[in-house]
Order: sequence, then C-alpha cells, then structure tokens
Amino acid sequence: MELLNGAGVNLHAPIMYGLPGETRDSMEETYQFAKFLVGSFPNLKLLASRAIPLSGSVLFETLAGNREVVEEYGEELKELDIFDYARLSGLQTKYYTDVDDGEVKEYVKKSLELVPEGRALGFGTNVLEGGN
Repeated sequence: MELLNGAGVNLHAPIMYGLPGETRDSMEETYQFAKFLVGSFPNLKLLASRAIPLSGSVLFETLAGNREVVEEYGEELKELDIFDYARLSGLQTKYYTDVDDGEVKEYVKKSLELVPEGRALGFGTNVLEGGN
C-alpha cells in the first residue's frame, strides 16, 4: 500500500462487519486495522458495511438453506427476486455470528467516522438501518 500511495494511486479500503463467525474481538481487530490504515494513509477512502447477503452469493444461499431463517423471513426468500437486504443482513448476523446486529451497525458507524466526510463510503443503501 505504501508503494501505491507513494505513486499517487488512490487507495480504497473496504471493510465488512458481520461475516460468518464474527465476534466482538474480530470486530475490534477490524476497527483497529481501519484506524491504522486511516492514520497511515491520509488520502485513503474507507468503505465500511455490514455483510450483505446478495442474491446468488454464498451468504445468501446459506441463509436460504436455513429452515429457521426461511421461517423468520418468509417463504418469499425462496420465491422472489427482490429482497429486503437490510433484514437479510440482520438474519445473517443473528444466525451466523457471535454478535448482535446493533453491535455490527455501531462498528460500521465508528469506522465511517474515522475519516472526513467524502472519504467514508458505505455499501448499498441503508446499511445501518433495518435488520433484526
């Protein structure tokens, strides 16, 4: 990254919270790494988000194959092409991590606050809203 930064390449660092197996410790490690990157590369753009189980992804297929998730979300999870991704992110967190969705949202928010406005980006829409 130092070579790229030194050569004038615009750096983007995407980070994601709420992936399968996520713990409070792993979220804190990710946050500290983001803090290090922002401190080390002043022009870095930081992208932060909850894990978003997009249709066709392994995360989505795992959720769609989980009976409890389908019962909670509804059968339309297997039938429709349009999904409530904020809600799916919440279910992903509930069933496949050791943290709650509020903690994930808080870490996304804290991470985005590390950089000045215009250098902090979130994935998708309403990444901090919805869910369980």
